[in-house]
Amino acid sequence: MIKNLWNKFVGWLFSWQEQEEEKDEHLQLYEDVPEPEVPVEEEKIQCNTHTRFKKSCPICVEAAQ
Repeated sequence: MIKNLWNKFVGWLFSWQEQEEEKDEHLQLYEDVPEPEVPVEEEKIQCNTHTRFKKSCPICVEAAQ
């Protein structure tokens, strides 16, 4: 009898975790933002005065952050 109750409890516990609540269609439009078709890339800041990073150059320091 205890084994039967334990199996029911464990079955209920795992079935409760697997259930997904269905979202409202309008709420889903606002919460789930689709990925853009064209990937957005940020422009990298480049220092045109020298080819390597210099810690005394403010443009290089800004680009590294």
